[in-house]
Amino acid sequence: MSGYTLDEALPPLSTDIIVHSRSALLIRLARDRGLTFRQLYHLVASARGHQIVVGTADQVADHMIDWVSTQAQPTASTLCRAHFPDAFEDFTREVVPRLQARGAFRADYAGKTLRDHLELPMAP
Repeated sequence: MSGYTLDEALPPLSTDIIVHSRSALLIRLARDRGLTFRQLYHLVASARGHQIVVGTADQVADHMIDWVSTQAQPTASTLCRAHFPDAFEDFTREVVPRLQARGAFRADYAGKTLRDHLELPMAP
């Protein structure tokens, strides 16, 4: 890496390098967004390469719906709080109702137990 400056775009990487899924994700992210080494460093240092979504409840809901709908194979997501302890309360109070109103988050559950919610058969 000593041959590059922090403010240059990511160069093509040698095919001799073994790329694991996390590094492949970061390389693709940097190329898609045209990030420099410095910008990629700051992204990884601040969010470990994960998405950072900041905005109003409507903007966050829009982003989540758009992100899930554009994924080739949507996967489960983990929410990480920006502050503690109120972040999850803010999310459930402000964002979840907007997702529910748009049909992107369930409003009711199938039953009263976790087994019911996951639609699992009763144990023998």
